[in-house]
Amino acid sequence: MKRIFFGPKGNVDWHEFIWNPWGFFKYLLRWLLFIALLAALVWLISLFHEWQRRRDPILFPPHRDSLIMPDTTTRIVRNIPNPGRNLPAPPENVLPPIDDDDIVDDENGRRIVGNKLGVILDANPQEDTYRKWADAFKAAYPEEDYKVVYYNQFTNLLRIQVPTDERTRVLNELPRKIPDISFKVFPDAILEVAAVPSDPAFGANERYDWYLEPIQAYKAWDVTMGKEYVVVAIVDSSFDLYHDELNSDRIVLPYCVTRESGNVAPSSPRDVHGTMVASMAIGGVNNDRGLSGIAPNCKFMPISLGQEPFTTFSIISGALYAIYQGAD
Repeated sequence: MKRIFFGPKGNVDWHEFIWNPWGFFKYLLRWLLFIALLAALVWLISLFHEWQRRRDPILFPPHRDSLIMPDTTTRIVRNIPNPGRNLPAPPENVLPPIDDDDIVDDENGRRIVGNKLGVILDANPQEDTYRKWADAFKAAYPEEDYKVVYYNQFTNLLRIQVPTDERTRVLNELPRKIPDISFKVFPDAILEVAAVPSDPAFGANERYDWYLEPIQAYKAWDVTMGKEYVVVAIVDSSFDLYHDELNSDRIVLPYCVTRESGNVAPSSPRDVHGTMVASMAIGGVNNDRGLSGIAPNCKFMPISLGQEPFTTFSIISGALYAIYQGAD
């Protein structure tokens, strides 16, 4: 069977771009023009995306290239292998969440967790110290409503449960009930956090660096921008370690109080406070992004309080973790 091709000059036996050289170049030019237009369209879209990202860094977070991430998956809790009868067994030794029904106002009008108290053991306690304290606590308060619900050897902390209407009495008399072990007891108050507006560009301002002059940062930088052997710990809500200002090999020993692991990531895109504070304190320098932190050469220990509500117990846990892990 013979193929017949129809071209502008009538029936031909070959494709036009083969037997007519100018036809070949015509098709080639059409393809080149199409590719050029496509490339121009992609370029324009990328320019628009970059403009939007710079205009709204919340909806369009910074580029996340060459990520340097520490281990954030391992659970950071040192359980006692033989906790005894009055300490939580390893599977149950988790920081219990705050129940809204347990939040009450104390005699000073502060919002507190009514049925919980915190305990700090002094002077590097041994495993046996935790067991002895729990046994002494249970001997002093044998009722079922009194118990140790959590302990953490990284922070020397215990959390105890008591009846809400007995909280003040226990708070005042507990040191006398257990005189042989040095410790401090404290109420678990709720940290009130101001609401964050929902506007996507909240806080965006072209004059980002206004505060550097009043605090004399430029003069300070003539002396130092920090040293790599100095570890700055920041205890805040959470941290985006993928952020260009934070992502580096300067991150050491991240810790989340509620997750009990190195996962300090935000649980919501709106949770930007910790990332902002850390960027202002130790954010990267000479990285073509944003500004510079005040001490961009120091190491960074991010300590997340996890999800709200934040309490006295969680804040003290974060601060003690920083101290015991050697933050400066």
